[in-house]
Amino acid sequence: RAAEEAKKKAAEEEARAAEAAEKAKTEAEEAQKKEQESSYAIRTQIDGGSISNIQLNSVVGGGDFQIFSIVNMGSNDIDLVYGISEASARVFSLSLVSGSSALKTGSMDKFQVAIDPAASVGSYNCTLYFKDSRDTENAHTVYIGVTATVTGNPTVTNVVVYPQSIRLAQGGTCDFHAEVQGRDGEVSQAVNWNVLGAQTGGTYITSSGTLTVASNETASSLMVVATSVQDSSKSGTANIAIQKGSFNVNVSADPQNGGIVTGGGAVAGGGSVTLSAVPNKNYYFDGWIRDGQKVSTATNYTINNVQCNIYVKAIFKRNYVTVTAIPENDQAGTVVGGGRISYGGRTTLSARAYDGYVFTGWKEGDSIISKSASIELNNLTVDRKIIAKFAKTSYTITLSCYPSEGGSVSGSGRYNIGDSVTLQAKPAPGYSFQKWTVNDQVVSRDLSFRIDRIDRDYSLTAVFLQDGIVTHNIVSGVATTGGAISPSGTIVVGHGSNITYTITPKSGFAILAVAVDGIQVGPVSSYTFSDVKSDHAIAAAFVQTDAGAKAAAASGEQTQAKKVQKVYKEEKKDDQNAAEGEEKKEEEPVVSLEDAASGTAGDSFVQEMDLSDITIPTDEELGVVDEAAAAEESSNVLKRLGMNMDEARSLITSGEGIYILESAFYEGNLDTYVDNQLAPPSEIPDYHFMTREELEQTPADDIYPSMPNLDKVMKKLITPAEMLTIAQDGSANVSVSIRNADNTIDEKSKEVLNGAVGQKPLKYFDLTMMKLVNGLPTNVK
Repeated sequence: RAAEEAKKKAAEEEARAAEAAEKAKTEAEEAQKKEQESSYAIRTQIDGGSISNIQLNSVVGGGDFQIFSIVNMGSNDIDLVYGISEASARVFSLSLVSGSSALKTGSMDKFQVAIDPAASVGSYNCTLYFKDSRDTENAHTVYIGVTATVTGNPTVTNVVVYPQSIRLAQGGTCDFHAEVQGRDGEVSQAVNWNVLGAQTGGTYITSSGTLTVASNETASSLMVVATSVQDSSKSGTANIAIQKGSFNVNVSADPQNGGIVTGGGAVAGGGSVTLSAVPNKNYYFDGWIRDGQKVSTATNYTINNVQCNIYVKAIFKRNYVTVTAIPENDQAGTVVGGGRISYGGRTTLSARAYDGYVFTGWKEGDSIISKSASIELNNLTVDRKIIAKFAKTSYTITLSCYPSEGGSVSGSGRYNIGDSVTLQAKPAPGYSFQKWTVNDQVVSRDLSFRIDRIDRDYSLTAVFLQDGIVTHNIVSGVATTGGAISPSGTIVVGHGSNITYTITPKSGFAILAVAVDGIQVGPVSSYTFSDVKSDHAIAAAFVQTDAGAKAAAASGEQTQAKKVQKVYKEEKKDDQNAAEGEEKKEEEPVVSLEDAASGTAGDSFVQEMDLSDITIPTDEELGVVDEAAAAEESSNVLKRLGMNMDEARSLITSGEGIYILESAFYEGNLDTYVDNQLAPPSEIPDYHFMTREELEQTPADDIYPSMPNLDKVMKKLITPAEMLTIAQDGSANVSVSIRNADNTIDEKSKEVLNGAVGQKPLKYFDLTMMKLVNGLPTNVK
């Protein structure tokens, strides 16, 4: 028994020892893993905040960009490798702004991701990756998703002239104004004026919109026409009725955008007319000027016993001015100062250049106003936009190896503009050098590669291949214009490896077909060669959509002669076959460094592809929507509500048009402004000073002018016809003025009010309400 117990005890101790050993092993592995993870910790951030996605937005030719940081949060130095992969990577560029690929513990690199200014209208995306060169398994790789939206140039949609209808006397004058409306950005407000229907040479309209009716004009009506200078096919009109044997009361706003005025026009001899004025936001009404004298400060001014032509101005003055001071580009430097300044006030602007840049001056309009880094602006009475200009003093050459253990490179660093540099690749033992690439484009196959003149940041990769490894060539390219395939050209891959190709159409095109080794695989957007054991070829073809051709023609771009048009590179044709359009075969083409860096070398690699049996699909079969036509059918106001115009009409007819007005408010089509001298101080923020994001997140009851009674007010002021106009992205504004009238109310009115039964006047005030729908002002009675 003693022997049995001893044996049992020994077995138990052996089991406990094994369990302890296993636990120790697990803890050691976890500690090693934790240490490894903390050793190579990379953080991506903007302004100190962690990021995983970046959104770029630009207009054609704009080239938006974003600066961000990569921080080494680990305990080991990192040999940083970075690049762009996936999707439409060709239109993006990634460059090191400051720092180096040797990212020491606790240090930070600044990077810039940008979209090519030459990118067509459309949506694009890619993925940025950052890793340590020794992290071959991508265990600690950090990714940033980048999406970009490129819109077209601003488009004129309408021109509104106001006043749209007025009665003028013979010999009278009237100042007309025009509002040019558009989408996709700010459109030019410049117009050409013309008057139609005049029968007397003395009737004319000036280039600024002032109409003069001849004293002997015999026409009973005239039409004023304002035509957009940006788009001569868009114009607006105003109707003028000529009233004989009367006098003209000409009323105008000073400045023109200071407020809304109504009244005036032809008045019979001995008659009277009431003029009304309401200020726009950031203005206050200062009074009526007649014959050089201030005649009233009431917003409603009545002129009795009119016996001659009268000229009256409504004077508005500003509450504040806005000084916009910005750097020419955010990567070059920063600017301090400006903002909202009290009318007549002052501000100091200061500029500081980042490393690699130098400040060159302040630009306002087309002129340089100062070359001092700090300037003071005094007696500010108008809005000003001032740009700090910087010049780049150097560029960065960033080099990497693929695979990282395949060799070494020299020549990276910061260089002055115009410098030259020779890049050198040195394969490691057991490896052979293959090529230099930029954005997957081959730019050289020599160990030494010289850049004669550095004029931008470059990121190049030296590609090596392990000796003795069985390799295969995969050739890729496009067969027609309209898109790109990535990677392109001839790619050398190891036996049994995998490689994925991405096919991306240009804006206005769709993928027609993809052929692998001459066999159609359908209009796929990506294709992966798995377990490669032989040479392959992949080609892509694209088709121009009807909507794309229409959009190209509308923007003045050259459209293709055919929906499917083959690519023929002149340098690939020999003299004998050039007339027949046959291509001369060329091995492993190399593109220029500039084309590779800018991503414009998409059509440089051309492959043969049999398109004879492919049926050209329609836009409907492709699922393509004519965006221009869709925009006409669905406005931003209705898109927000998720309805069309027929549904909007039903909504208005049923008395629920308030939903359209609320949508228009948040889309910026409907505005309100209250100038209330009698209002007590309010802590409620004015939405005119909010950003779009802040406005979206603020409860309706917490914004000023207050919105709790918007449904009641708007139902009274906005007609169903005007609601339809607003639903189609028309503009509307409601302005209210409440002013102290103790010193301006006439004695007759006081007598009437004091005699009212059961009421005693406590305060006299002047109330004026106006609405402005698509430029047509109406005094609300």
